[in-house]
Amino acid sequence: MKNIKFRPATEKDIETLYRVKIAAFSDEFEEFKYAEADEIFKKIVEDSKSDNPKEGMFLMDWHKSFIDFTFVIENEAEIIGSIVIVPGEPFGGDYPGYDAIRSDTNVLLCMYVLPKYKNKGIGAAAVQYAEQVKPAKRWILSTPDVSVKNKHFYEKCGYSVGTSYGPNDILRTFTKGF
Repeated sequence: MKNIKFRPATEKDIETLYRVKIAAFSDEFEEFKYAEADEIFKKIVEDSKSDNPKEGMFLMDWHKSFIDFTFVIENEAEIIGSIVIVPGEPFGGDYPGYDAIRSDTNVLLCMYVLPKYKNKGIGAAAVQYAEQVKPAKRWILSTPDVSVKNKHFYEKCGYSVGTSYGPNDILRTFTKGF
């Protein structure tokens, strides 16, 4: 898509990002039957449908706390998605299955695009943009193990399949540069 642009997110974007995230993830939750895959995913799916989620990535505060690390994806000034990149040191501690994250590592914490914009190269462009605007020797991320499309996408972007982790091994890490 020719009119795709990236820019740092601002406080004014938070509500729109929140709505876009719910729309983007709801589509995936349905397609890959997250609620049936694991009890933890069932709770995440319920939170995504709630007007008052209790915790996690569907809280408005989640967006506020990561606003300095968030980039907006726009198509002709319409917010259609986001990518969140956290430098390794502020992320802190260990990443499941890996040694302590160092200053040469970025964490691709979250990425989403509205369903009607999926499979158009926007996600790949966002990953490429992130790697250019926030250069790091190593990259790490995780995605639900049930999401076959996510796993294939990250491999296509040059990431290697890492370890599974979490209760019942429901998440999978992906790395680049390790």
